[in-house]
Amino acid sequence: AYSIRAFASIVQENGVDNILVARQKEFNDLANPAFWYSLATGLLAAVLMLVSAPLAAKAFDAPKLIDLILIIAIAAPFDALGIVPRAALSKDFRFGTAAIINTGSLTGQMLLSVSFAAFGFGAQSFVLPLLIVNPIRALILFILTRPPIKLVAQIKRWRSLMGQSGLLVFTAICNRAIQHGDYLILGVMYSTE
Repeated sequence: AYSIRAFASIVQENGVDNILVARQKEFNDLANPAFWYSLATGLLAAVLMLVSAPLAAKAFDAPKLIDLILIIAIAAPFDALGIVPRAALSKDFRFGTAAIINTGSLTGQMLLSVSFAAFGFGAQSFVLPLLIVNPIRALILFILTRPPIKLVAQIKRWRSLMGQSGLLVFTAICNRAIQHGDYLILGVMYSTE
């Protein structure tokens, strides 16, 4: 399920945060279109996961994968909400704050995973924490950075964000293939035993 997430999330992790940090003088102008672009790509990643869930379940002969991928897909847009605030932390050199938030998020996920497992949630124990941690992390990031977000998506400005992220997306694809390719290939070619 996490391997499916890793590939689907490439559209979400398209380097917008890096672009915002690199063009920090324009941060206030780019933050709003970057936020809406990130949210759109987060929703697209969720749709890709939802579409791939039955295919993955069939390929791996594991029907339970559908539920796991569904949970991860629901959590994906919440992760996208934090992209612009995380870039704001980097732009302002607030690396200590970013480290505390990341450590808290990971610790929260682990504690929740153990708790869900203790209550008998099985494999879902690994993914259910995302539904809790991702929205809380996004809320904390917004409170701490207060990025200049408006209700207007400024879709015409998305092109300037997309054009610069092509190489970053290609790099992410290669990275995911190296990190998760073996799991996917072995899972399809061999039984669990």
